[in-house]
Amino acid sequence: MGLNDEQLESIVQGDLTQPAGLDAADRRRVAEARAIRERLRGACGPLRAGEELRRRVADACAASAGAPGRHAAVFSRRGAAAAAAGVLVAAGAGLYLATRPSAAMAADEALVAIHRANLSAAGQLQPYGDANAVAARLGEQLGATVRVPQRAAAGQLVGWRVASLRGRPVGSYVLRRPDGSEVSIVISPLRPKELGWPCTCGQPDCRCVHEEQCQGCGLAARRAGGLTYCAVGSASPAAMRALLASLLGSSAPRR
Repeated sequence: MGLNDEQLESIVQGDLTQPAGLDAADRRRVAEARAIRERLRGACGPLRAGEELRRRVADACAASAGAPGRHAAVFSRRGAAAAAAGVLVAAGAGLYLATRPSAAMAADEALVAIHRANLSAAGQLQPYGDANAVAARLGEQLGATVRVPQRAAAGQLVGWRVASLRGRPVGSYVLRRPDGSEVSIVISPLRPKELGWPCTCGQPDCRCVHEEQCQGCGLAARRAGGLTYCAVGSASPAAMRALLASLLGSSAPRR
């Protein structure tokens, strides 16, 4: 179908019913726009722009477009209020922080903390044994089949342990990559939404890939086999995503 920007805004604001015949790309655009809208709401709470500010923002947008009559009609009062609120958010707190929910940030930071504990003496990693035995032990703790790499190409298994995330047990093991860097794979039964991460794929068991840079670490996470696998290390989020792909197979688009 091919939604234009005005149609997308109307659907997200609830002024237009989402057409049933949207293709996958447009459904993803709508889901992403709705997720951003909810993040802003959750981060900022209700914002009330005065009538004068709404008028000035609308006038400025219409003037910059060079067609005041047409754009003044399209740029509704609700749109002007939303734009004014966006200006206040960006000026007051920074757009990135405003759109990053605290729950998602807390989950990212907790995963980095597990990784750093794994690399320290406090991690108390269990020594490496047979990969199948490690998978079985972790599977007992999580109540599901856990994937542990069988091939050296994915990295050498250094050790494993059971940690905690959001008050729930999580499995983790450390891989030593061919370049000598060490990566933690953290496996949790919690779904991405329970960790504060948005879903744009629309699947009941989300298959989106969450990528983030947090406290100097790259992080990537995705769902597979009823568990959420998170790779955390010193390399980029893209490198962590590639590691997950080698462990779990192909994935959904990044969110």
